[in-house]
Amino acid sequence: MALKKRGLAINMDAALTGREDEEVSRLPALENAVRKYNDADGYARAIGKLWAEAQQKFIAIGRHLQQAKQTLAHGDYERMVSSMLPFGPSVARKLRTVAEAVDSGRLPGDSLPNAYSVAYELAVLPEGELLVAGERRLIRPDVTRREIEAFKREIRNAQSDRRAVLALQRNQQMARLRAARAKVQEIEAAIAELEAQMDAEGGAPIIDGQAEEIDDLQRAAEAEDATSAGAHAQRVAAA
Repeated sequence: MALKKRGLAINMDAALTGREDEEVSRLPALENAVRKYNDADGYARAIGKLWAEAQQKFIAIGRHLQQAKQTLAHGDYERMVSSMLPFGPSVARKLRTVAEAVDSGRLPGDSLPNAYSVAYELAVLPEGELLVAGERRLIRPDVTRREIEAFKREIRNAQSDRRAVLALQRNQQMARLRAARAKVQEIEAAIAELEAQMDAEGGAPIIDGQAEEIDDLQRAAEAEDATSAGAHAQRVAAA
């Protein structure tokens, strides 16, 4: 009798467990069921809710991936993202990058782009460019990939134009330096010729003022050389 009661209890537990599993399996279907609304506001609210949930889910997936990478044994993470997930290593890397940017404060979670691929384009921007993107209101849920790509092209073109201007200025300064050096060489040649003539006529001494003038010209050329080199180094560092 006791065995029959025990068997009945086990059967009831199994039945209850099976029913619970069935209810749990029906939850996603219920959550994603399409409802009929009478106006645009109802549809907009439903779609907006699902959109926000999708955003939070890709952040959560990225966090899980980051934790898995930190805790799994060597090689297990790579095996997982290569063969055990519904997406590949490239998507996994982007999701992790976005989650890291949110958790570190580089990207605001409450105004993150709704698409993980667009959020990734923002997450990989250098700090200065990300600040500019924020000032231009490009960090918002409805921002498009086209807007981000146009912004990146603008930044790259501006950097390219600045380099062109700096290169032109450098070339101008180098031309001035070459002209100054040529002038010094011309003067030195003239002085050498005069000294040779003076030696031929009896070795008259060089006047101190002439020697000082030569030294001044040499120092001026050396100073301009140093200034040009320093300015070039500053421009390269700034670029």
